[in-house]
Amino acid sequence: MGTSSKQSQQSCPRCFSDKTIRIILWGLPAGEPDPAIYTLGGCCVEEEMPEMECIDCGWQGSKLDVKKATRMRRFIWTDEDAPGIIYHRKFRITDEALDALETSEVWMSAKSFSSQFTPKSIYGPEGKMSWLWDLSWDSEDAMRSDLYTNMGGGVPIEIIDKLIQIIVSKNLRQ
Repeated sequence: MGTSSKQSQQSCPRCFSDKTIRIILWGLPAGEPDPAIYTLGGCCVEEEMPEMECIDCGWQGSKLDVKKATRMRRFIWTDEDAPGIIYHRKFRITDEALDALETSEVWMSAKSFSSQFTPKSIYGPEGKMSWLWDLSWDSEDAMRSDLYTNMGGGVPIEIIDKLIQIIVSKNLRQ
């Protein structure tokens, strides 16, 4: 089909991959759908079901989210676009960064705080500040600004600074 190449150029709002977005087909399709364009969602159809899915990171959401991410990707160059050259660094909160934060001395020393929460319960996809999970930042200062917003959701400043340090150092190693 002619739409396959157009479909593969759409970007995931979470991981910004431009090769893994698929349209979710709900219900019982008459035949085998093209796996380069579609993924099966299941036989039950309900209101407000996701329309799109990233087969790489598992994100599910609306066509509008994909459209916004696709527009943003035009301005974000990574080493995937030109191997060996990084035009734009993306800073993101990842599971790996949250795991490193949880084992850090800074996290462990905040005993009253760390006994009530985990980094994933704060910053993960289901956490109290989950709106940060799907963001990426082009600079350390932009990331710091968003993480400090609203007093960091009550997170001690030392923990926020440590998370930023982990994300920045991970990005520099890549």
